[in-house]
Amino acid sequence: ANNETFTKAHFGNPIKKIQAYLFSGCKSLKTLQYNSKSAPTSVDNYAFWSCTSLTETDIVLPESVNTIGEGAFRYCTSLEGYTIPNHVKTVGNSAFMNCEKLKYIVIKPSIQSIGNYAFNGCTALTGVTIEESEETLSLGYNTDSGNSSNLGKGLFSDCPLESVFIGRTLSYNTAKRYGYAPFANSETLIKAQD
Repeated sequence: ANNETFTKAHFGNPIKKIQAYLFSGCKSLKTLQYNSKSAPTSVDNYAFWSCTSLTETDIVLPESVNTIGEGAFRYCTSLEGYTIPNHVKTVGNSAFMNCEKLKYIVIKPSIQSIGNYAFNGCTALTGVTIEESEETLSLGYNTDSGNSSNLGKGLFSDCPLESVFIGRTLSYNTAKRYGYAPFANSETLIKAQD
């Protein structure tokens, strides 16, 4: 953690997970490589937090990875887009929080849940694609609004969305007015498809 000079991480055999905080603050890290038998099942909490040089082409995850942990890619400020791989099932709270250059996110059919405030502070995020699946996708919320209007804030309420594609049924908390509907009050939204 906080080694600001090294640029490459190579995982040997057998790797079971990419552990919490392992590369936090490694601002020059650009290349991730895995031996053929490396089979991590998770990217643990804050593993790549503030790795400010990582881009979409740099974040290659083996097919064994099924969990992206809390804050795993938080403050990855060079990330301009990301397709969450089809082998991932769970994305944790704040996983992509404060990725301020992130313009689009693609959510593949294997993904079952995305945690709270996963995209808070993604102030460039204009496009979301939720690919088609028969399975319901569970979405967390942005934050619990405690104001007197009793409004909930949905997962993407921080984002200047312009277009969304919804290819599956969504599940989210409906306890407050508007519930925590992921796209409620998106004043910049121009196009919605399903």
